[in-house]
Amino acid sequence: MSLFSKATFLVLFIVFTNSSYSQDKGFSAIDSDKMFQNELSSAASSQKLIRADAMPVGNVVVPEKYYIGPGDVIAIQDMSQLNTSNPIVVTPDISVMIPRVGILSLKGKTLAEATESIKSAITDKNSGAEVYITLYKARTVMIKIRGNVRLPGVYNCPASYRVSTALQLSNQERNTTQTAMQQMPALLKQQEEIQDSEKMFAGSGLSGTMDYASRNILVHHRDGTSEIVDIEKGSVSETHDGDIYVREGDEIYIPYEANDYSVISISGQVYRPAVLPFKKGDKASMLLRLGLALTQNADLDNVNLILTLDQPKIVLKIDEDLNIIGEDYDLLPGSSIIIGKSKVVKSVSYGKVSVTGEVGAPGVYIIKPGVTRVKEIIEMAGGMTDKAYLPLAYVMRREDNSLSSYNSKQEYFKKLQYSNLTLDDSTRFNIDIQIKKPWVSCDFRKLYGTVEYESKHNNVVLRDNDMIVLPSGPGYVYIFGQVNQPGYIPFVKNKTMDWYIEQAGGYTEAAKQDRARIIRGKTQVWINGEDGAFVFDGDEIYVPRPADIPPGIEVQTWGVIAGILGSTAILINVLMTVFSK
Repeated sequence: MSLFSKATFLVLFIVFTNSSYSQDKGFSAIDSDKMFQNELSSAASSQKLIRADAMPVGNVVVPEKYYIGPGDVIAIQDMSQLNTSNPIVVTPDISVMIPRVGILSLKGKTLAEATESIKSAITDKNSGAEVYITLYKARTVMIKIRGNVRLPGVYNCPASYRVSTALQLSNQERNTTQTAMQQMPALLKQQEEIQDSEKMFAGSGLSGTMDYASRNILVHHRDGTSEIVDIEKGSVSETHDGDIYVREGDEIYIPYEANDYSVISISGQVYRPAVLPFKKGDKASMLLRLGLALTQNADLDNVNLILTLDQPKIVLKIDEDLNIIGEDYDLLPGSSIIIGKSKVVKSVSYGKVSVTGEVGAPGVYIIKPGVTRVKEIIEMAGGMTDKAYLPLAYVMRREDNSLSSYNSKQEYFKKLQYSNLTLDDSTRFNIDIQIKKPWVSCDFRKLYGTVEYESKHNNVVLRDNDMIVLPSGPGYVYIFGQVNQPGYIPFVKNKTMDWYIEQAGGYTEAAKQDRARIIRGKTQVWINGEDGAFVFDGDEIYVPRPADIPPGIEVQTWGVIAGILGSTAILINVLMTVFSK
């Protein structure tokens, strides 16, 4: 066969093969181009669907629990047609239009039921079809939340949200974007009260709150049916039973605290001690899981279930994940699980302190808390160097309260509750409490006898994590206010405030000399320099103007004085008249 004949045969074979393939598959080359264009269009539409109304998914969708509704996007992949998925939007009458199949109603169907219906409809048309179906994007629904909530109202959220998630989102949205300014103080106060309660009962093994609403939320659907939502049970169930997905038109009612209801409780060595309303069918296993997790001091051999006071306690066998080993028990009203505490062995009888600054060997040293004193540790650290400046030395102690939960405003109100301070005093007290420092009262000058006497009181007993700081002097005093040349002045030992003011060019004409004060560099305490006190290295000196008097006050003051003088003159005149007779 010639080369030309071989080439002709090869071309005819390729054309014939492509034609046969197209006929076998049921569409022409032109149809292939159209379907390819449709595929690109579908991909572009998919990207638009992903970007539209972007919100957090909220919860993992369980197909057997999720009900299909208008606006849901279902992705269908028919392997007999194309290898790409085809997103289909559910119509307002809860139907879908499936290519080459027709319209299919999904009203009242869960995602699992809808999946089976679509598969059946496609395979009826093509028995050999291989079909995959998934929820591509959950629809957005409008729900109403009312009752015992901080901010009742109408909210939009994805249908993939369960009731518990919708409640969390509603509070978050309103707090950040929709809450009126007058509502914010009430919201903050409620948050502080919750935090206070949790802090008060932290570590006690008892619950600081009782929550009736979480197990008794009513959800009324648009079709007239209603369900009771149990968020607590849903939180510990693998399938989230009791915590349903929201649907369009749902009205969620959070009840107010009932006057009288039966409770169950879990307490002791769990991270979440809880007191909850009793529900028929509650199990000991569910109550255990509501404790979330065991603390590190939990005693697994001391877990007791009290069904009623009339019955003997039941010893439960559980593992470290709060799973019951053996029989699970039905709870009764008033039932309680108590998880005991292992004996805590405090084997560490030592502590650590840090010594920094002008000592021979700065670092961390071992102490016996409540026994070791400051002088002993400084000697262990090689003693003080010649540069150590005692007026600036201090001991700082770690406070027991966590800085993350510290609320100076709340502490201010608690301490002021039973005080007899005036309004001006209360303002100053508020300033002082916000800037107080965790210092240990200790004067190193007295400790090392550089003033009149050595005070044993200043050789303080140390605690774990104390920090001793022995700085050097900065070598200057800063003077500002009403002086002619304010700024830094080199420090000279045993000089008074007046001497430093002279070095700063003296007082200006606007200065109120008797109001000048020394501000101690260590404590920021204001000292009256007219008493002959020496200025320390690192101190500041402030010279203010005369006190500002509002307009009219001075005139009123002189008027009062004149009135007093006039009254005194009249009284003297009367007395002279009486005694002259």
